[in-house]
Amino acid sequence: MAGVFVLYSHNDRLVLQWHQRIPHDARVALSIISSSILMFLATFAAVAQNTSANSTVQRCEEEVEKTLGEHLRARDYASALPVVERLEQVSKSRFGEASGCYARAMAHKATVLQLLNRLIEAEPLFESSLQIYRRHLPGDHPEVTLALNNLGSHRFWMRRYAEAARLHEEALELRQKKQPIDEKAIAESLHNLADSYRYLGRAPEAVERLYRESLAIKSRILVAGDPGLGQSRQNLASALELKGDLRGASENLAEALAIYRKALPADDPRIAGVLNRQAALMLTQGRSREAEQRFRESLRLQRASPTAQQMTLAATLDDFAFNQILIGKLDEAKDLASDALRIRQGLLPPQHPTIARTLSNLSEVAWRQGKFGDAMTSSRLATEVTIAIDQLDAGSRLRFQRHVRNAWWDGSRQGNQPSPRVMAEAFLVGQRAMRTDTANTVSKMAARFAAGNDALRDRLKEIDDIDREQNALDQELTHAFTLGKGNAESAFSSTRAKIAAIAKRRADVLTQIRTSFPDYVRLVKPEPLDVDSVQKILEPDETLIKILVGFDEVHVWAVTREDIQWKRARLGARELAASVKALRDGLNVEPEDPNPTESR
Repeated sequence: MAGVFVLYSHNDRLVLQWHQRIPHDARVALSIISSSILMFLATFAAVAQNTSANSTVQRCEEEVEKTLGEHLRARDYASALPVVERLEQVSKSRFGEASGCYARAMAHKATVLQLLNRLIEAEPLFESSLQIYRRHLPGDHPEVTLALNNLGSHRFWMRRYAEAARLHEEALELRQKKQPIDEKAIAESLHNLADSYRYLGRAPEAVERLYRESLAIKSRILVAGDPGLGQSRQNLASALELKGDLRGASENLAEALAIYRKALPADDPRIAGVLNRQAALMLTQGRSREAEQRFRESLRLQRASPTAQQMTLAATLDDFAFNQILIGKLDEAKDLASDALRIRQGLLPPQHPTIARTLSNLSEVAWRQGKFGDAMTSSRLATEVTIAIDQLDAGSRLRFQRHVRNAWWDGSRQGNQPSPRVMAEAFLVGQRAMRTDTANTVSKMAARFAAGNDALRDRLKEIDDIDREQNALDQELTHAFTLGKGNAESAFSSTRAKIAAIAKRRADVLTQIRTSFPDYVRLVKPEPLDVDSVQKILEPDETLIKILVGFDEVHVWAVTREDIQWKRARLGARELAASVKALRDGLNVEPEDPNPTESR
């Protein structure tokens, strides 16, 4: 998936839209955003001058809009802000708050705020612009559907996928009914809706169908070899990968790469992006040797490009490091992961998932090199970040499992049993690694429990609001990587300060919830029990057994009131499942005879 700002003339209107098509780990997004802004903003002033006098939206302040376009073309967003604010004020005084000119000015201001990473401030302006158009224009008017689409794209950018999908569904339905048909607008709505559905986990077949419909339209209306077709192919590949059609995904990525190589300069970041996607796909297919070549070329292009973004580079470094771990090039893997960690720690808040991921990869390198002490150091740091993030997913469970494995190998060196301190540490981390998606079901039950308590419900709503704002700030930080050096440094500093402040706010509210509603907290997020706590609740003749299945190892803890034992078995998940089945089969009993008096 990739993302671009798209500037084009639509029904004699100047349209600047953000289209998000990339995973939020920013593997390829940031380089695409940067180059696309330069490409499309370069035409802003020229298009603005061609606004028709017969447009359904009044000719507003042409000179002001021309000046605005010049600043955007120069990527001088700080200077663009006072211009667009003046446009907003003049439109309000001359045409009124109910006018199309005022709605248009607010949409322009929202876009500039996006470019300045002030996404939270941009959202209400997009909403207000849509409300004005809806009050005074027919429901299927192009201005209305465009505003729907822009707000939907903004909601997607803020990770509010369900809301984004509803807006794109409405825009698509209206655009498909409007005569004459605007195929370009329909293609964009299909594509945006497919993006939202993909992140909502909708059926892969439905997502694929939408992407293919959009691609079919674009293939008709765009010139052969247009980079937009390459982008559509790249997005379709992501949908096919979700569907399990790895061959189809590979073919579409190859077509995207061929289009990019013909249409773009050799150092264009989009070429590096699709190479990285090809490498990641090969990695999932177990084709690590082939993936190595793609990763290496992608990395070479990014390092050579003056427009490559640091976060994109860090993602490629980390993925490449994991690939090199698998093929045994451990020294190179360590260098790659160390570079990725240096970049991420320099740009991101200390409690960021990608930092935990890179630390965990470094622990894996050290473990495979037999440097078990170094492996434990990195694992402990990765676990600290993961616990602070407080998100249950496959990645967090993987990091916890590595921590347990590394603790065993570090603690049992030279044939010794791990110390009681190491056993206790692994026992705690192992409980976190055992948590499954069942926790989500428990959380839903707890939400119903909270519905009956007004004070608790208010605190939970506050947490939800903070999380929304946190998501927005995370996007602002990612978006800042597309700016020029001077603006980027200012944006980083400002956004990081906001993230720190909101993290403290969240921690304070959580402390209030834990203090006032301990039963709710125990239900939703039960903390693992340490060895001492377990031993206090065990009877003299009782033993607690904990089993953790991970990788090709099974870890078992046995805790009594007086002792703790920890054993490791070389047994994979498949062998364990077979053993459990055999045990269950051995416990089967004959069904009770329904007619015991009948002779046999």
